[in-house]
Amino acid sequence: SPDDCRLLLTAKRRGVKTITSAKSWDVLTTKAFTRVKADLMMVYNPFNEEEAIVIGDYPKEHLLVTGFPQFDAYARVPKGEEGRDDFMRSMGLDREKRLILMGIPGDWLTPYTHEILSALDARIEAGAFVKPIQILARLHPKYPDSSEKLTLKHIVLDRPGTHLSKAREFSVDMGVGNTYAWTFTDRDLQHLVDSLRFSDVVVNTA
Repeated sequence: SPDDCRLLLTAKRRGVKTITSAKSWDVLTTKAFTRVKADLMMVYNPFNEEEAIVIGDYPKEHLLVTGFPQFDAYARVPKGEEGRDDFMRSMGLDREKRLILMGIPGDWLTPYTHEILSALDARIEAGAFVKPIQILARLHPKYPDSSEKLTLKHIVLDRPGTHLSKAREFSVDMGVGNTYAWTFTDRDLQHLVDSLRFSDVVVNTA
């Protein structure tokens, strides 16, 4: 990201040593060249290390294989149903109903989500499913989706993340306009973990 590059360049000018990590598994292969190199780069596995050498132009001695730091939160998850009631209550969900978690990428990638959610809500209302169900529609923290304007009876819309501003911005990464500026805190990551572990079914299109 441009902010990362500016930070690394400033550190280099001031003689400050830097360490970085690709923000996701696909960054080295799909996000063009490495604009600014850190003194040390953490990579996820040997495949990612090879990509950093061949594509990212990093020397092997400047790489450190660490695994996925984002996955540490899942290793710390309590077993069983501990915390389920609190999570369901906080999201306005019915603890007696089965929960389906749907990942919503945003209009730029799935422009008909609002129609799908409307149809599902109507089907649930009509009793079309064998078990009583409800849906937690988890919106992408960055990308807007027209389904946010819907009023739904059996679907709770959830825009996760800690948002830095109400203003929208252009996404340099994806070339998408009107996106949210956001970050994840430990609390936001725990919310993702709980959303996954307390769901009976997960539907993720991207």
